[in-house]
Amino acid sequence: MRSFTGRVIKGVASRFKVATATGAVNCLARGKLKAGGDILVGDEVEVVRDRDVFVIERVLPRKNSLIRPYVANIDMCLITLAPVPEPDYLLADKIIVNCLAENIAPVLVANKCDIERV
Repeated sequence: MRSFTGRVIKGVASRFKVATATGAVNCLARGKLKAGGDILVGDEVEVVRDRDVFVIERVLPRKNSLIRPYVANIDMCLITLAPVPEPDYLLADKIIVNCLAENIAPVLVANKCDIERV
């Protein structure tokens, strides 16, 4: 069986959509991976074709991950704040701290497009 790598772009239960060099494929997790729930969106994975089904054989090493939302291999996190309603600065601080702890670049985005023009 020929294997190839791709990045998980969607996951629901033990079914995943993986982006590969030739396009996206629907995959199932191999039994040991399915039981552990160890596959996150953003993971680089090794996929094999088993008859007519694509199967994720293993998860390649991650550079980082977050638990809310469950994602992996993130380069940047955009944190959007708007003046109305007043932002939850404590939540923004927590997100920034989590990003820095995982070597993810936090970027604050100020959004004021919903404010009426005078």
